[in-house]
Amino acid sequence: MLEIIILTILVVVGFIAAGWYTHNRNQQQARAFERELDPDSNNASSQFRRRFDAVFEQELQNEQDADADTPKIRLDDDIDLQDSANFTLTAEQDIAVEPAEPITQEEDDPVVREWDLVIALTIMAPAETMFTGKALKHVLESHDLHFGDMQIYHRYISANRKQPLFSVANILDPGTLLPDQILSLQTPGILLFARLPGPMNGMALFDLLLESAEQMADQLEGVLCDDQRQPLTDSTIESLRSRIFEFNLTLQNEQKSAGDDYLN
Repeated sequence: MLEIIILTILVVVGFIAAGWYTHNRNQQQARAFERELDPDSNNASSQFRRRFDAVFEQELQNEQDADADTPKIRLDDDIDLQDSANFTLTAEQDIAVEPAEPITQEEDDPVVREWDLVIALTIMAPAETMFTGKALKHVLESHDLHFGDMQIYHRYISANRKQPLFSVANILDPGTLLPDQILSLQTPGILLFARLPGPMNGMALFDLLLESAEQMADQLEGVLCDDQRQPLTDSTIESLRSRIFEFNLTLQNEQKSAGDDYLN
């Protein structure tokens, strides 16, 4: 019985001691917390707090300065579309925007490749004579040449007039052959030319151009010449064929390279 009483007293004393210790510790923590909140305290926590406040105020000032230098858009001002980097909008809240980059417009004009080749022949009237417009009109019509772009005549593949096989122009500037003036025309010569690549194989196109030029020269009783108005010779013809052959090789290499790039 005595042992039970002693044990009970010890338990009560232990609870009392634990309660006192807990209360005392809580009081110490409360006082420490109050010291941290005290701006006039000289302890390390107060010093750290003041340093933190100073850094925070500096960062806030830097952000305000940066906002002042940023372009604004305002809703109630007129917008100048010619100067998109400087116009502004007004709203309840300013919105910062980056200046717009200029828009580059692509050119619509077709680009002529560096490897395009023009083959040209001329038909010259005999010395001290001129081709008449009447004779020239008959020759053009007999070879199925039609008036078209650049105010000259063109030979097409049947009804397809997207790209001519070859063209015929006046050798005199500006080179035009106007249907309403052709009957009164007099000229020392005409120019026949074809541009490669064309609507048919380069060699076949040259053969067609050469054959037509020979026939037209016979009909006009003129002299078939090269692009320098010198009588056409077999060596000049072979030189033109060599140029076309080299052009075909260049074209094939371009196409092969483009195909390889596509596959890669």
